[in-house]
Amino acid sequence: MKTSNEHRKQVELNRLWVELEWRRCATDEDYFLRNYVFIPSEADVRGRVKFSLFDYQEELLDLFKSNRFVIALKARQLGYTTLAMAHSIWLAFFRPGATILVVSQTQKSANKNLAQARLAYQFLPIWMKDRAPTLVADSTDGLSFQFNDGMISKLKSAAAVESVFAGETATLVILDEAGLVEPATRQEDVFRTLLPTTDAGGSMLIISTSRGNYNRFAKTYRSAKRGESQFVSFFKPWNVSPFMQCTSECNYCSGEKGKKTPCTTRYDLKRREFADQPWRFFQEYPRDEEEAFRESGRPRFMGLPSETIFSDFPFRGNFEYINDDVMEFVPDENGPLRLSTLDADENAFYVIGADPASGVGKDYSTAHIITYDEEERIQIVGYYHTNTTPPTEFAADLDKMGRYFRGRQWAAMLAVENQGAQGSLPINELHKHLNYPNAYMHQMVGTKTKNKTRMFEFPMTQERRKSSIDRLAQYLVFAADVCRIDGIYPLLRQELGQFVMQETPNGNVRYAADTGCHDDLVMSLAISLWVLVEEYHLASPAPATIEDNTWKSTGRISLKSMREARNRAIDDMEEANRQQWETFQIGSDLTMRGN
Repeated sequence: MKTSNEHRKQVELNRLWVELEWRRCATDEDYFLRNYVFIPSEADVRGRVKFSLFDYQEELLDLFKSNRFVIALKARQLGYTTLAMAHSIWLAFFRPGATILVVSQTQKSANKNLAQARLAYQFLPIWMKDRAPTLVADSTDGLSFQFNDGMISKLKSAAAVESVFAGETATLVILDEAGLVEPATRQEDVFRTLLPTTDAGGSMLIISTSRGNYNRFAKTYRSAKRGESQFVSFFKPWNVSPFMQCTSECNYCSGEKGKKTPCTTRYDLKRREFADQPWRFFQEYPRDEEEAFRESGRPRFMGLPSETIFSDFPFRGNFEYINDDVMEFVPDENGPLRLSTLDADENAFYVIGADPASGVGKDYSTAHIITYDEEERIQIVGYYHTNTTPPTEFAADLDKMGRYFRGRQWAAMLAVENQGAQGSLPINELHKHLNYPNAYMHQMVGTKTKNKTRMFEFPMTQERRKSSIDRLAQYLVFAADVCRIDGIYPLLRQELGQFVMQETPNGNVRYAADTGCHDDLVMSLAISLWVLVEEYHLASPAPATIEDNTWKSTGRISLKSMREARNRAIDDMEEANRQQWETFQIGSDLTMRGN
């Protein structure tokens, strides 16, 4: 009898322990994963090990618990997908009626991810399987678990196709290796189909290495990074990977063993395999987000700080005339013009460089308003950025910007790029109809006749493009803490990081934005700076090497002689502007008399 009572007590104690342990797992996911979930392992002879979460995996899990939408950019072998599948099992067990949708790059990847969930369930303790909802379906496309009250949790896995899981209502969507889905247009289709499945309160976790800046994954990550979407971004570099750590068994390093630190020797050996195209390697083992997204060349601007340290200008809108003579800035949260100040300095010399586009939603029409201070540091006063403004309207906006920020001149000096006739429309509008009074005039010299032709434009050849970009690089030396441009803002910083040197088939080097990216802001700033330095005789910094932006010390003109030359040029320019303005006035009077 005593034995029977002891047995009943033991059974009851076991039942209580099971219930308490189950409830602890329900409230502490980290505890459940560490103590009861097995994951695949090549290092263990059994092919599986207990899931010991790394610090960055815990960080990602915590981030996802507190945010419905998370996008994670990763280096190779960080175990994000493993974490996502383990989280799916926990959700299916402890959230009755949950629907977890796992979308992978290919069907093979979908099967592999589902196999991880199946393995985790297979090696759970028997008592936990008995307490858990019953596995009622195990098929090639998912698992289903039924609770005692009839509720069913589903874990479904499929390849990324256009209509994947259309019409489903999801508790959680896991989009794995989103940036690797080909073609890139399919990424757009998959994202557009999956996002509405979360409308009833579901969550979404997007995981991927990247394949350049232009795909849907890259766009979503960057907007999350800027805080412009409902997603929250997460990134960890290559050196947190457990497979890239130096341990006592490391066969690559010499010296002190036993410390789990990044194995730079292993990293360097891998990198050598991609010596001819290093950006391919960085996509898989990035040190930062910029390396992860680079696709087609070496970066031209090295040592750039993170976008997060820069802030945008406070005033957004555009200039409008309130009568024939008075202009004012009209605030508009969607306006193309951003300004750091509304106060134009009447003693300053302003330059506006413009890079026009067609205004049909592709490339952007951009412009920069810049000046310089007493120490000859360049000041970005404002920038213009839109891809929906027609060329003639862009010209009208440039005209107003230049007349508002006139400074000591009749108007700011305005240089409009003309590359392959792209700038012809705004240039003609400014010259023939708006009578802009202070245009940059390019002087072209013929090779045979030696005739000099002055052109109302800033012509852009490949060589001039390189020269203007090289000059801009001279002013952007962040690594040495001598950056000579104030007013860098996040969007410009982004374009600078995406500007690369590409090797052409004939062995030359081409300066351009990375594949699928934009360089319009970079080019308009480069034009502005070129004109400011040339027209006002500013002393350029010493030239920089293309590889690392390290400046060598070279001689430079004395400050006194430079300022004397600049003042003489300014006097000549003001006289030329005055004569040009008088010519415009006489022409206008004659036109009015004729009418």
